[in-house]
Amino acid sequence: MTAKWEQALQQISAEERTPDNFLSQIKNFVAKLIADVPTQLTGSAAIKQQINHQQQAQKSDEVFLETSQATVLNEQKFYIVKPKQGEDFTLSKKWSSKALGKTAIKALVTKGETSKLKGFKSKKGKSFDAKLKLDGHKLSFDFD
Repeated sequence: MTAKWEQALQQISAEERTPDNFLSQIKNFVAKLIADVPTQLTGSAAIKQQINHQQQAQKSDEVFLETSQATVLNEQKFYIVKPKQGEDFTLSKKWSSKALGKTAIKALVTKGETSKLKGFKSKKGKSFDAKLKLDGHKLSFDFD
């Protein structure tokens, strides 16, 4: 395409072609592109796959929770905590076989600890209850 345009510009310099003719051809070319590209994009499997991948990436970054202290983003196996001040950190969605819901995550982000939660399981499979405590960016049990 660039070579053809260079050739057309040389023809204009040699007065073998008019500038209006050249501009008219460029306008027609752009109009054809505008008409053809959307059809080509919807028909391309690679483009569809890329669009789908991008949509999945956006879904994974959805806001799970918003507080005055932090924003929590929802990823597949963990949450990303983005404090208003300080560094980002992650929290697992499961802790000792217990899923951590919105209430627990909100308490950790706002108060630094949860109320006593039921249903944790030890490595030996025994159930127990405990609070979760956030010390810095590290999650731990509080049995008090």
